[in-house]
Amino acid sequence: RDDILFGINGNGSRRAHLETASEEIPNVTFMDYQPNARLNEVLACGDIHIIPLKPGLGSISVPSKLYSILAAGRPVLASVDPGTEIDAVVTQSGAGRSVRAGDTEAFIAALEALIDDPNGRAAAGLNARHFAEEWLSSEAIGETYNNLFFELLEQRKSP
Repeated sequence: RDDILFGINGNGSRRAHLETASEEIPNVTFMDYQPNARLNEVLACGDIHIIPLKPGLGSISVPSKLYSILAAGRPVLASVDPGTEIDAVVTQSGAGRSVRAGDTEAFIAALEALIDDPNGRAAAGLNARHFAEEWLSSEAIGETYNNLFFELLEQRKSP
């Protein structure tokens, strides 16, 4: 499709392979890793943010960019193992779509569905931001720890 621009940001281990594979595709652009000071700009540029993980990695790793994307109020397309934290957050929050890692057909279908539904993308972005405000703010995290400490104290008091 020529109505999409893929902006790939970073210098990951697969960058050289992706650059070679996409040489003949005019709507793929690569950018070096951007400094933290530009994170808000980078996140604001994307209509859809993609989190691709190899099968098996989603159970041991949650990229911090997931939380930054949610806080920026942007929709997410995650290609991860089912049942992982990433899958649960994206699905339960309504912040986008999650497909099984390695399932190319499902990934393309989910991407096209997000691209072709601007209202759905907007709703997913709002859901992402709402989730971040409700669960990821310093107040929410502090409250979670506070509740945990009180629960542990109560357990300690009980025989």
